Amino acid sequence: MKKVYPVLCVACLIMISSPYILAGGVDNRSNYSGEYVRTFTRNAATDSLDAIAYNPAGVMKMADGLHGNLSIHYVLKEYTNSVDGIVFKQDTPSFVPALFGLYKNERWAGIFSFTMPAGGGEVDYENGNATTRISAIGLRNRLNQLAGAAFYGDTADEELKAKGFYYGLTLGGAYKINEALSVSIAGRYIDATKKGRATFELLPTPLGVLAGQPVRTAVLDQEDHANGFGVILGLGIDLDPVYIGMKYETETELDFKYKVKQDTISGFPYGLGQAGGIINGAKHERNLPALFSIGLAYSVCPKLKIDTGLVYYFQKDADWDGEEQYVKDGWETSISMEYRFNNNLKGSIGYLHTKTGIDAQHALKEAPELDADSFGGGIVYQVNKTLKIDLGAAIVDYKGKSYIDTSSGSAVLIGLKKEVVMFSAGVQYRF
Repeated sequence: MKKVYPVLCVACLIMISSPYILAGGVDNRSNYSGEYVRTFTRNAATDSLDAIAYNPAGVMKMADGLHGNLSIHYVLKEYTNSVDGIVFKQDTPSFVPALFGLYKNERWAGIFSFTMPAGGGEVDYENGNATTRISAIGLRNRLNQLAGAAFYGDTADEELKAKGFYYGLTLGGAYKINEALSVSIAGRYIDATKKGRATFELLPTPLGVLAGQPVRTAVLDQEDHANGFGVILGLGIDLDPVYIGMKYETETELDFKYKVKQDTISGFPYGLGQAGGIINGAKHERNLPALFSIGLAYSVCPKLKIDTGLVYYFQKDADWDGEEQYVKDGWETSISMEYRFNNNLKGSIGYLHTKTGIDAQHALKEAPELDADSFGGGIVYQVNKTLKIDLGAAIVDYKGKSYIDTSSGSAVLIGLKKEVVMFSAGVQYRF
C-alpha cells in the first residue's frame, strides 16, 4: 500500500540530546557545577574541583591530597511552542548531579569526573507540541488529498514526552612542568540514551463520519542508544597575577541504534517513524562536536578577581548524518567578577552570551536551541580548612524565534520560546 504521508516532524523527536541546556552549543552542555552557575567563567578555574571539567590542567594549582566535590542543579524550565497562535507548553523541571575527584601529589595529579556533557533532562508536553500538531496536519492533508474530499479535520489527545541523558565518565592526569606551565590529558567515555513517545488522534469531519471514516490514532514510541570515547587536552599558563587556561575536547563518535517499541497509525500497516527512517535496529550518527575553550583570570588585588572566557563548538565538522549542513559553529563568551569579603566568604556575579549556531526552522521543537543572555550569581563559604559550600542561581534570557513551516503541506507559523531559572549547590571536601 502506498504510504499516505511525507516525512513527518515526529521523526525529529529522536534528535533530543539536550532537553534543558542552560548554556552551550546545539548538543554540548557547559553547565556542570555550582561554581559555573554563579560565574559562567570557569575556563581558567584553579580554585575548585570543577576545573576538571573546564580547565583540567588548572588542578595543579590546588593543594596536595585527596579531594572530592559534588554539585547538583535544579532547573525550572518552561518551554513554549505555538502553531498559528495555538500555544503548547511544558514545565517539567530537571535535576542533574556532577561528581569530581582529585588526587594531587606535588608535580602530578590524577583526575576523575562524572558529568553529563549533553542532555540531562526531560520534557512532557501533555497537550502535544509543534511536532505533534504539524505531523497531524501532514497526515490530514495527505488523507484528504487521496480521498479527494475533506474527510479529516481536527486533532485530539496530542501528547509528547522525551528525555535524553548522556553520562560521561572522565579519567586522566595532569602534570606540572614548572611554576608557570602545566598540562593535562584525559579520556572520556559517554553512554547516551534518548527516549521519546508521541501520540495524537485525527478526527473525521461530519463528511468523513458520513463516509464511514474512523478516528485515526498515531503512536510513535522509541528510544536509541550509543556510546563513544573522546580525549580531553588541557594547558595552564600562570603569569601571576594573570592565569590562562585552555582546553580541547575531541569529537566523540556516537553511533545511535533505534529501538522501536511502537510505531502505528490505526488502519494502516505502517507508522510515523518509518517515514523518518526510525526503524527498529537502524543506526544513525549524532557525534558530540569537538570544542575549544580559553579563559583568562586576572587577580586585580587579593580581594578582587575578574575572569573572562570563550568556548567554540565545531558543529559543522561533526558527523550528524548530513544534518550538520543546517548549522553553523556555535560559541559563547563570558565575564565575571568575584570578591572576597573575608577569609571564609566570597561572592560573585557573571554574564554569558550564547550563540548556538542553528536557525529556528532546524531547531529541536521539544527543546529549542535558542541564542541567550545568562545572568548568574552566588557565594562560596569556607566552613573550615577542608570543607567549603557553593551556592548559585542563574536566569537565562532566551531569544524567541518564529518561522513559517511548510513540511506538512500547509503553511503554519511556528513560535519557539524558553524560560529557564537554575539553582545550584555544591560541596567540596579535602580528606
